[in-house]
Amino acid sequence: MQRIIQFWKSGIAGKFIIGCGGLVGLIFVCAICGILFGREPSREVARTPTPTAAIAEIETTVTPEAREVPPATDTPRPTGMPTAAPVATDTPGPTETPIPVPVPTYQIVEVEDISVARAVRFRVKAITEFPISVEQINVLCEQVVENLKSQESLNAIVVFLYDTRSLWSEAYSIAKCEYAPNGVWADAVNVQTGDYSTHKFTYEYQPKVNDPQAALSERPTEQEHNLCEQWDKLALELLSESDDAAAAETIAYEKIAEKNGVSVQTVEDAVFKCTVWSWR
Repeated sequence: MQRIIQFWKSGIAGKFIIGCGGLVGLIFVCAICGILFGREPSREVARTPTPTAAIAEIETTVTPEAREVPPATDTPRPTGMPTAAPVATDTPGPTETPIPVPVPTYQIVEVEDISVARAVRFRVKAITEFPISVEQINVLCEQVVENLKSQESLNAIVVFLYDTRSLWSEAYSIAKCEYAPNGVWADAVNVQTGDYSTHKFTYEYQPKVNDPQAALSERPTEQEHNLCEQWDKLALELLSESDDAAAAETIAYEKIAEKNGVSVQTVEDAVFKCTVWSWR
């Protein structure tokens, strides 16, 4: 220690030597401390796993049984949680029952027995309103046939359908339907009376049925139809008493014109319009 003090007092050189020696000693001490304490923290750092290492360590330690996904349960969803949309299926919907077509109002004006030796046959004339649809015509004819079948055993029926402004002594103004074996009128003689196992309906419609709005413009008025009915009735009576049809018709025109206070031409025009309407 006394030497160090003497070096210190000896001047700049002594102080320099002492300073260098102190510096060397300080470095030495630091080195020793690094050897003793510096390695321990580095070991701790090495042992501290990074996130990736931690994940790898967990993966290597978890058993297969622990990694299995638990089975689904029937635990209900919490209220308010969104649910999956229903999956569309091919399940058919309920069958819709067709709405039946109502039977139009009608009036039977004539039922004529036109039977032959081997077949009971009837011709029916009925009046209904116009316009009328094909479906309504069909159900009306079926109703007429069923009503007659409930009263008589038969082989075939024909129904002539007229509107209220036509002459039912003329051709049918709306439609004709036949109810016969296989839908053929001539086959009526080939079946037993009352056996309807092969019977079918067949229909014929006047053009006015499919185009009622255009036809209505040509329909006789109520007054014209009234004149036609009077003339038709009188003409038939006169024809039953005379073989001269032309003369009978002429007399009928004159009498009906006089009765109603109109011209003969008015009556003739009305009858012509009613006749055309029957075929319209």
